Amino acid sequence: MIYFLDLDGVIIHSIEECYIVSKEVYFKDKNFVYDEKVYKEIFFKYRGIVGPANEFEYLHYLIEKKIVDISYSINSNFKILKLKKNDDFEKSFFSYREKLIEENFDKWINLNPLTDFGRKLVHRNDLIIYIITTKNRAATKILLDHYNIFYREIFSNEDVKKFKSKGNLIENIIKKYDLKDVIFIDDLVDHLSSAKNLEIKTYFADWGYGENTNFNVFDHNEIDL
Repeated sequence: MIYFLDLDGVIIHSIEECYIVSKEVYFKDKNFVYDEKVYKEIFFKYRGIVGPANEFEYLHYLIEKKIVDISYSINSNFKILKLKKNDDFEKSFFSYREKLIEENFDKWINLNPLTDFGRKLVHRNDLIIYIITTKNRAATKILLDHYNIFYREIFSNEDVKKFKSKGNLIENIIKKYDLKDVIFIDDLVDHLSSAKNLEIKTYFADWGYGENTNFNVFDHNEIDL
């Protein structure tokens, strides 16, 4: 069996780190005037709708709207906003993350603990794993190497952008390496939905951040992991 695994929410519990980094970048040039507890709760509730790092900007913008008007729909407005692309926010996001890593590596690692699923992958050199994530490559490699998770290859945010979706990217990799028996696990249904090739078995990671629709849930207690 060959596994294509998402990182954030699936292998790494990164929600705290993503909150700190994205909030710092978003509020860099303006004052944070909200109740931290309330604001953070809303962020954690809707974290699962975010894919690429640039979309954190839209989530923070919508949280501000939601605090002013409790009836405001974050989900429906996010679908409109995410059609935009803000590479500047994404660059600033990755740059601030790099700063955190350089200034206090241990603290940054502690903000990115393994999920229960991730712990089952430690030292498993018998598994064929490809990482497919919208996280930046440098941070992804640091985390996987630190936790001794073995992988064949990392496909990160730039790769996903190049092929427009995770599904397109996986199909390209399958053809390139002539892969069979492929399982794709993610916690965002938009990513799973992009895998149109019926030979790709898609599974939703219900321990992650997103909300499932009609995808089979991956049970890592039963499948050979």
